[in-house]
Amino acid sequence: RRGITTEVVTNGSLITADKARRIAASGIRNIAVSLDGATAKTHDYARQPGSFKAALNALKLLQEAKRLLGAGPQLSVWTTIMKENLSELSDVARLCRNIGVECLVFHPVIVGQDDMQNTVADAPFWLQPEQGPELERQIEELDAFRREYGVVEFLHDPRLWGKYFSGSLSREQWKCNPFVFINIGPDGHVRSCGQAFGSLYQQGLNACLETESARRARQLMKQCQKPCLQTCWARPEADCLNTLVNNLIQKVRESGQSREIRREILAKALDRLGEYEQLLKVED
Repeated sequence: RRGITTEVVTNGSLITADKARRIAASGIRNIAVSLDGATAKTHDYARQPGSFKAALNALKLLQEAKRLLGAGPQLSVWTTIMKENLSELSDVARLCRNIGVECLVFHPVIVGQDDMQNTVADAPFWLQPEQGPELERQIEELDAFRREYGVVEFLHDPRLWGKYFSGSLSREQWKCNPFVFINIGPDGHVRSCGQAFGSLYQQGLNACLETESARRARQLMKQCQKPCLQTCWARPEADCLNTLVNNLIQKVRESGQSREIRREILAKALDRLGEYEQLLKVED
């Protein structure tokens, strides 16, 4: 109701027909079901027996609820890239299209949700160096699939996945955008990246965001030198000021507005850039 974009991420195990109808009518923008393989063997290995069947059933129930209501959230799948499912990534895309998923997003595996900055090559599920060629092949297949069918959503260049797993990804190539995304866990804990900095069972969201823990978390994210490549922090258009400016100019040119209005828009944008420059000086 306050205009905050809201989405739910679930493994689907607790979704019944009734809950699916409530979700469809709730007003959330997106519900994402985790699917870490195209087969039960692969998905259940990373989770527990029966998880694959439960995830597919949840997607089916959510689809049916949206159909009956005639509206509802975008139905998405989130897939974690790891050494155990690498050869199935393009199969996951085909599965998603066949069952009517609207959006598929890939995330490279992280060590732990509580410490996204701790990206180390000896972590469980981490891609091995010899899997590099297979990763490249999967990326090509996914890119071709996206061009033909859609469904797959790349919020950054997927070829950065190889750099991520090899440890050669730099902050110049990708950086996160602190606090553009807030995670509220089923335990009520609020976090953006790393340890929780408040609980909704104890105080409101604004209060959680203003704690000393939240301030420290924000500073850590600004200083982080180990890109996690998680799409929840990805705002590619904000990673490069030149890209922002070029995109604006292109949109203004294509707007069909008169020359006077286009000049007015660009003049306002120039003023905002001046404000942005002052903010950068303050941060320095």
